[in-house]
Amino acid sequence: MASPFYYYICPDCGIDVNIVQGDEALEKELKPTDLRTTRKYFISEPVLRHEILDNDSIAKLNQCDGVSEGNLSPLSPTTLPPHSMKNAGIPTDARYYAYIHPPHDLSDLFDYDAILQKLNGIRVLKYPGDEDNLCKGWSVRRLVSSPSNHDDDTNQDEGKKSPPLTFQEYRNFATANFAVFGGFAYFNENYELLRVNALSTQKTDYQLHLSGPYGTTAGVSKTMNDLSRSDPISLKLVQEAGFVSKVR
Repeated sequence: MASPFYYYICPDCGIDVNIVQGDEALEKELKPTDLRTTRKYFISEPVLRHEILDNDSIAKLNQCDGVSEGNLSPLSPTTLPPHSMKNAGIPTDARYYAYIHPPHDLSDLFDYDAILQKLNGIRVLKYPGDEDNLCKGWSVRRLVSSPSNHDDDTNQDEGKKSPPLTFQEYRNFATANFAVFGGFAYFNENYELLRVNALSTQKTDYQLHLSGPYGTTAGVSKTMNDLSRSDPISLKLVQEAGFVSKVR
């Protein structure tokens, strides 16, 4: 067995996505968990404008035609026990999940030099809301809109406590991470979206532990190719790292 590894997670990064409906006959034939049912989505721009982006990013959004579509992998049943789901910021009523690829042009809206400078004094990117309510699903995003009242003992600069982040500040950081690294979308038993959690390079209080990595077998590779699941990577930051394709 390969050594376990973990991702830091920014739970509830705030984006709201709408699934693009495909061929009607195919929709009736296949379940959402079928490997052939890869889906496209687009991000709700009103949510981006009012809950996530800062003024500079909104100005960039106004200069373009909007954010393009992204890809969503087929859904898989959740298998983690409730304790592990809580530790990873996953809503306890989630029954399915999917890896969600960021739209290739979403990262263009963010000034990553400025973001890294802001994060320089923050050792742990804290979720600003009630952590107990975080496990209750997507509805918490609509219920909380103000900064937490508790002090953050881990965000310190020369002994001084940093003020807690507002939800807009937190989600701006979280979505900037999502725009590069993607994340996981969670759905209830009716296949309704509950939340999108972003992968993060910044330390957070939430971790997702995985075993692996494992080598891909020839059979799996052939199946992915037969289903046309491979796409060329268009995200410049990932291209520069040497990656050329992704599997949706």
